[in-house]
Amino acid sequence: MCNKYVIKILLVVLLLFHVTLSVHSAVSMPGEDGEVLLAVDEYDRVKMKRLMFYTAEGRGFGVRFTAPSGHFRITSVLVFGTYHYWGSSYKFKAADNVFTVEVRDSKLVLVESFEFRYGDFFKGYDSLFSTGIPRDAPMWVRIPVDVAVGSRVFYVIVYPNAEFMPFVNSTYYGLYVGTDMYWADGRYVYPSKSSSYIFREGLVNKSVKFNFLIRVEGVVVPVYSVRVSTENLPSDFVLLVKNETSSFQLRGGESLRVDALDGSSFTVDEFVYGDKVRYHCVNPTQVVRKSRDIVFRFYPEYQVSVTTSPEDVLNYEEIRVNGSGYGRAFTGWFGEDDLVRVEAPYLVEGEGVKYIFSDFSIGFKDNVIEFRVKEPVDIIAEYRVQYYIEVVSEHGSASGSGWYDKGSEAEIKISRVYISIDEGSRYAFSSWEPLGLSDPVCKISVNGPMRIEAKWVTQYRVTVTSPYGNLSVSDTWVNKGDDVEIELSSTYVSTGFLVGKSLSHWVDQHGNEYYGNPLKITVDEPLEIRAVWRDNYIQLYIFLAIIIVMVIGIFMLMRRFRGSRLPPPPPPPPPRRFQGESVGGDVSSLMVSEKGISREGMLEILTKKLLDKDLEGLASLLEDYKVKFRYDPKVLSLVLFISDIVGSLRAVGAPPKVNLSKLPNAGFVLGFLEGLIDCGAENELTYALLGKAYIDLGMYDKARWAVKRGLRFVSDPNSPIVLMLVAMKSALELGRS
Repeated sequence: MCNKYVIKILLVVLLLFHVTLSVHSAVSMPGEDGEVLLAVDEYDRVKMKRLMFYTAEGRGFGVRFTAPSGHFRITSVLVFGTYHYWGSSYKFKAADNVFTVEVRDSKLVLVESFEFRYGDFFKGYDSLFSTGIPRDAPMWVRIPVDVAVGSRVFYVIVYPNAEFMPFVNSTYYGLYVGTDMYWADGRYVYPSKSSSYIFREGLVNKSVKFNFLIRVEGVVVPVYSVRVSTENLPSDFVLLVKNETSSFQLRGGESLRVDALDGSSFTVDEFVYGDKVRYHCVNPTQVVRKSRDIVFRFYPEYQVSVTTSPEDVLNYEEIRVNGSGYGRAFTGWFGEDDLVRVEAPYLVEGEGVKYIFSDFSIGFKDNVIEFRVKEPVDIIAEYRVQYYIEVVSEHGSASGSGWYDKGSEAEIKISRVYISIDEGSRYAFSSWEPLGLSDPVCKISVNGPMRIEAKWVTQYRVTVTSPYGNLSVSDTWVNKGDDVEIELSSTYVSTGFLVGKSLSHWVDQHGNEYYGNPLKITVDEPLEIRAVWRDNYIQLYIFLAIIIVMVIGIFMLMRRFRGSRLPPPPPPPPPRRFQGESVGGDVSSLMVSEKGISREGMLEILTKKLLDKDLEGLASLLEDYKVKFRYDPKVLSLVLFISDIVGSLRAVGAPPKVNLSKLPNAGFVLGFLEGLIDCGAENELTYALLGKAYIDLGMYDKARWAVKRGLRFVSDPNSPIVLMLVAMKSALELGRS
């Protein structure tokens, strides 16, 4: 498999094909100070050959090592290499670029990871105009580390982190790591054995047939048996103890013997927390030096909290704990017998609010206290809260302003309810705002600062006079802009026999006239209203009119009395029975039957009977119409057609006998039936009559439509009308086929 990372690596190798290196003078061999050098490469044998170098992006070059002991501490990683940069513009970027060194155990679990700058260790060169790696560029560098491995087999991996150019297999800058593979006689020569791999993200990507020039220096670490315990930590606390190679839990008061590498350390958290108490470890990190006891020593610290009630006090002033100010609730930790000094402000004033110190919750009345810590303690500085109530008024004098305790009652009062402006105008107290209260003296509950204003309205005097009757209003005060309603109990007053006075209108002091009783006027100024009356002779006029009518009546009766003695008049001529067709048009619509029923009235009654679907009543009505309209040929044809179908429906199974096409005035009959549908007189009976008419006249498509519509109105599937519709439908379908 080839991916972009492998391709980039191989191309870099080919670019270095013609490089010949002589690095004998650049090698500084390890092995000093009793350290052990671990090397798996054959560099010492091939160092004068044309060596190959690798760089990569996203890949690491790893070597598998076997330590002389299961407990080995790596002190240095040695790498033979150099780095390049493509032109001077990348020189500093290359020097600042980092490479990564990882140490992993035999199962490839990460033990430690380090990052280092190129420029801190390797020598760089400009590759823009170079055809290969300069002879003096590669060198052995020692990279200091300090990591212990707990397995004999481990891996050291170097990630060059090169910066490749986009779309081409070349780099702007990168770290080249040497190998013990070289070019000779037109081919690659590999070492006798290989312990190197290419890694990706901590996993082996592939093995290679050569060795990367990466070595390790370290020391074999002795192992000691040590006893780990705690001092002054209660048994209900559990401690997590960590070592480079393991971790374990230790309960307070217990001890545990474990094996540890010389120079390794045991660490615990500096603080172990309980409920408002914690234990502070004075020696949370201890290094193993031969066989000795490891004791973690603790001392208790207690939580002290200080706040105020209410907490709003801290919006304006600070509380002080041991000389430091805090604008919010304080929480701190203090050792046993530590001295704590708490200072709370005595008086705190805000906008419309005042806080007065009362006492501390732990029983002290003074606003400054000192005590020694023996246990966790919560301290609350209690304050009495007062709010300022401001009472103002544009007119008169308002009282009640001042400071009041929270939850207490305040009395607000206005000295005068009315204040005169002039004889017809005044100010009147309306309400306390924003309370919405209208009483001039009120008690309110104090739950916050408040500005209360007395609101006033302007009132005008309205006086009303009348010489007669009783007035609903005679003298009153009305708010400016409001309406006043004036009403007289009576608008007529008798002043003699059949004569009197009646209300004419109203007039104000400016001569403006108003009409109506009751009278409604909008008041915008003081008003003086007067009722104006006039003479009334209506009753007298009515009396005279009655006398005149009586005289005329008596005269008419006398004439009738005299006329009853004359001979009787001759009898009237016999009435005309009917009118027929007149020349120039049809006048049958004016025809009247023998008993005075018009055609329009008859058709209206017939329509109602058809909608009721009362076959018995309909049959009786049609028989009556046959006699009454025997001289109206159009109505008679309509009656005969409908009567025939109604008779057929009454005698279930008997077919109709009358064919509309054989009757005179068939157009009138069809027009009446279609008119029923157009006027909304729709039911199964009207559609059955219309369907029969269409069939008789050979209009079969319309007949199918009428039958289909009629079946939609069926309410009783066993009625004779339904049977007739079904029979017509079957006949029409047979006729179509």
